Amino acid sequence: MSMHQPVSEVVHGLDVWEGYGPIDWAAVARSGVRFVYVRGTSAEAGVDRRVRENVRGAHAAGLDVGIYHVTWCGRRSPAAEAAHALALWRELREFLALPLAWVSDTSREPLPDLTPYLQRYERVAQDPSFQTLAEQPAFRQVLADLRNLSQTATPARSTLPLPPPPR
Repeated sequence: MSMHQPVSEVVHGLDVWEGYGPIDWAAVARSGVRFVYVRGTSAEAGVDRRVRENVRGAHAAGLDVGIYHVTWCGRRSPAAEAAHALALWRELREFLALPLAWVSDTSREPLPDLTPYLQRYERVAQDPSFQTLAEQPAFRQVLADLRNLSQTATPARSTLPLPPPPR
């Protein structure tokens, strides 16, 4: 479908986390759900205990899958949070069709602007004295990840409404 064509159908998706317990992904796919975002990491809780199980299960059921990170600013540095979330994204990327999402808990400060971190990496990448470093695959990957994250993360408060876990 072209980006210029109007959408003629509603696309249903889910947001899940470890608190939901085991999920029957085949039943979810049969229900008409087409995509799922799985909590991958949280500044407060670390890596979601079921993220790998949920990502692989949803992917196997034919759903488009993405992961999200929940930040509580002030708990860790923005660079540490980004590294934490991106490490998990890199591990699971073969199963992911959707971009990494970044969610700021509304009860705390909003997500800080990642522009200064990106600008520092951009300066290093352009500086001839750092050419050897800038050519390293790991450096290029972090720079690409920061570019992507800075485009998807916004400093404004955002909410991700979560339904209560199933009983």
